[in-house]
Amino acid sequence: MDSDTDTGQDSEYSAEFLDNGNSLENSEEEIQKLPQFYENCPETEAEPQSDDFPSILPAVKRKRSESTFDFMISIYKKDFRGQHHDKGKVDSKVIAKEWHVFGDSPEQVFEQIWGAVSSHIRREVIVYDDQNMKRVKWANDADPEFEDMDKYILFKDLQRKRTYRTFDVRENTDIMVRWRGKLIDVYLHVYSLAVTNQKLYELVKKLEAPNDPDRSGASSNKSFFGLINELKAMHPEVSADSFVWTNWAEHVEAAPGYRRDDVKLNPPNSVRSHLRPAPTDESAILEENRRGLFFAKTIVCAMESDIKVIKE
Repeated sequence: MDSDTDTGQDSEYSAEFLDNGNSLENSEEEIQKLPQFYENCPETEAEPQSDDFPSILPAVKRKRSESTFDFMISIYKKDFRGQHHDKGKVDSKVIAKEWHVFGDSPEQVFEQIWGAVSSHIRREVIVYDDQNMKRVKWANDADPEFEDMDKYILFKDLQRKRTYRTFDVRENTDIMVRWRGKLIDVYLHVYSLAVTNQKLYELVKKLEAPNDPDRSGASSNKSFFGLINELKAMHPEVSADSFVWTNWAEHVEAAPGYRRDDVKLNPPNSVRSHLRPAPTDESAILEENRRGLFFAKTIVCAMESDIKVIKE
């Protein structure tokens, strides 16, 4: 099991360090001062992407820099703390293998790592106690930013068998200095480090799932119409025809769980173009109600023949 502090436990994964062909040993020809960032680095040479890991960042070999920090990382995703999987197995949990990072400050290194993992991070999950029961909910901010990195990332020094948080490295940069020339595992916890076990992850999956699902797993009619009413209550300043509210609710249901609140607040463009300011005078309100009744009657008439068949 992972730990937030240094431990003497065996690593969750077994990994081999770089062989001589990929080593970062010093040599007079190799030690040259390089610019600080990848995009300005003329010495970059990417190896062909391995067929064993077709969907991940390829292994990258660069000449050793004179930056303060310089090491290799392999990045793995976790749904919860303590999750195990076979490092040699090709699956969606592998983001990068033997990837080179360097810089003169921890922040420069972290920015490179954030660039590799940010697209895999989901909305932060908050774990809280409710009547002696663990509950989960989404954080207020839908889109995690670089400053939130400490909530998601753990580093594992395979040689020393120790685990570190990003703030550990910021407070003691000697840790990252000791990583020079090493291969370090980076564990990305996609819903945050607060999700510490399988049981909590099962609760997170319920956040992702539709509310009040029917037998097929989709939202029930009761839940769907409740969502339409919720959208209307959230946006009293706008008015729209019934099909527009239905379309908006469909977009909310189709969005991943961690994005639904955002879609409720911000309608998609296909919906926005059909919204209009809500009427304020009595005649306009009456006309709006008439339009609603007209659409309701149209829908009922269209379903009349189907209802007769069911009755028969």
